[in-house]
Amino acid sequence: MRKIFVSLFILAIFSSFAFAADSDKVLAKVNGTDITESEALEFIQPFGQQAIMFYGTEQGRKMIIEDLISMRLYALDAEKQGLDKTPEFQAQYENARQTLMKQLENARKAMMAQAAMKKVIENITVSDDEALAFYEEHKNEFLE
Repeated sequence: MRKIFVSLFILAIFSSFAFAADSDKVLAKVNGTDITESEALEFIQPFGQQAIMFYGTEQGRKMIIEDLISMRLYALDAEKQGLDKTPEFQAQYENARQTLMKQLENARKAMMAQAAMKKVIENITVSDDEALAFYEEHKNEFLE
């Protein structure tokens, strides 16, 4: 469990650094609408740290920007054809909207839990001697 928590924490830190990059930088324009650095990073985030590292290469960056341009052009064409008005699309869109709402609520709960944990530990102090004593008593837990 501890390994999972540490891995998620490290991923969150790296992700926040990646998103802190020049997020308003315009990478391309499609039909007068900007594709920004932050949009590219949001696009690849679900694919994990490897995708973010791939985006850091010239070839990877170019491929991802081309994918975003293609996606935007296809979406414009689909809208022009009225494909967003079909029952199939509407059902798929509603399903995606509900999923995102659940994810947003889960993110809110996680943020609230983090705020509560921060509040609980903000006044806790641990001396070097206490930390060393804890380590000595739980040494086997730190050897994994």
